[in-house]
Amino acid sequence: MPLSAPSVGLADYLKHLEFMRDWVEAFPEWPTNDFHLNEVARVLNQDIAIADVLLANPRATRGAVVTACAGKSAAPNTAATWGFAYVLHGSQLGNQVLYRRWLGVLAPHPLGHLRGSGSETSKQWKQFLSSLAENVTSAREIDESCAGAVTAFEALLRIVSGKNAA
Repeated sequence: MPLSAPSVGLADYLKHLEFMRDWVEAFPEWPTNDFHLNEVARVLNQDIAIADVLLANPRATRGAVVTACAGKSAAPNTAATWGFAYVLHGSQLGNQVLYRRWLGVLAPHPLGHLRGSGSETSKQWKQFLSSLAENVTSAREIDESCAGAVTAFEALLRIVSGKNAA
């Protein structure tokens, strides 16, 4: 992944965001009661717009960039499986580490995708796990959820490797 390098720039963050967006959009269904996934996709799209503006005008201030991109985000029109949702929610915890690592380096970009819900991320993870436990209970459902998680990881690997960006 682009942000795993020892040194990154804004173009690396944009590439990371594009991988993540393509990944989120690759899954047509997710649990409709998941309150958080639409927001993840919305922030991904907003961060892509901000990175585009900053790459075009590196002297833009954070406030000017956020204002310019305020209306340029949209939630996805579909959702993913419980397994995919598990992987995506889990990735939000890792994003907190990346946010702290790259915040100063990639300023003035606000890194909204990596920041996510900030201190609420852990609480949302616990809420998601509770919802997952309530909704995925049978052995068949658990197997299907695990298969969905594996599919999610495999899809991300294909997107990152460039073999399948659809």
